[in-house]
Amino acid sequence: MSSVASASLSPSVPVFDASPPAVSGPAPAGTSSPIAVVTQEPCRALNLSVTAEFSGAAAGNVSQPFVLTNTGSASCMLQGYPSRLQGWREGRWQDLTFTQGTYFIEEDPTPSSVELAPGGQAELILGTDDACNGGTLGDSKLYSRLQVTLPDQTSIELNEGVNAFCGLDVSSFHPLQVPQSSPPVSSPGPLDALQVQMHAPATATAGVTLSYTVTVSNPTSADIALNPCPSWQALIDNPVSPDGIIQVSGKIDCATTPSVPAHGLITVQMRIDVPTAPGTGKFVWWLTGVTIATGEALNIVPANK
Repeated sequence: MSSVASASLSPSVPVFDASPPAVSGPAPAGTSSPIAVVTQEPCRALNLSVTAEFSGAAAGNVSQPFVLTNTGSASCMLQGYPSRLQGWREGRWQDLTFTQGTYFIEEDPTPSSVELAPGGQAELILGTDDACNGGTLGDSKLYSRLQVTLPDQTSIELNEGVNAFCGLDVSSFHPLQVPQSSPPVSSPGPLDALQVQMHAPATATAGVTLSYTVTVSNPTSADIALNPCPSWQALIDNPVSPDGIIQVSGKIDCATTPSVPAHGLITVQMRIDVPTAPGTGKFVWWLTGVTIATGEALNIVPANK
């Protein structure tokens, strides 16, 4: 098996508000005022969808990543850090103070603009401490949902809450590479009648090799031949790990199991390396070229626990 490092994947929620694009340009000869020329089109809330990813934890820090996808037909830009963070509590939006930069990603001193092509994705990470005040949260400051404001005053609602008792920090916007080996969309074939189920522990130690099994079952009344013999792929995506996505692939042993019997199943023995950083990862397995997959959350704990 081989491991491939990549970046994040993942219902979207609507976002709202919009504002005019930043414009600039030189003044033509003989004039004293510049003519507005669009040089960068900022991303508008209307053309962004937001997905809350699995939260993670490491060294007393808790992260909540959000993935922003450009659903428009043209490229747009996200710049730097949000200029404002608000939380919904007691029936109103309340301003929240935050620190720029998080434990979970190395920031440039002056973050670069992120250009999102149509379908492109960027990530924003909100972090907090889970061990302040000796681990006692006292009067919890729970906010049921959040809203960030971009430098151009576009407001984006985030579909996840936070406890701000221990303070908050926010990353800059940074680009994500869509995994190139995501389960593809294809026309249904005989193998699409199969069902798959992963049998793996809910918790794994960071940096170890995890053994697990996958059952491939046939709910129909006829044998399903594994012809052509399918490949499989698996990945663990831990947003806070420097490994990014750990991805492996291989072939079903079709010489030993040339078909999945009617109302029967086959069991496939699997192994995959666990990302080296603690956190909560997405663990996914699928047959290549087939529209069936199985997945679950994997709690990754430090090696010394």
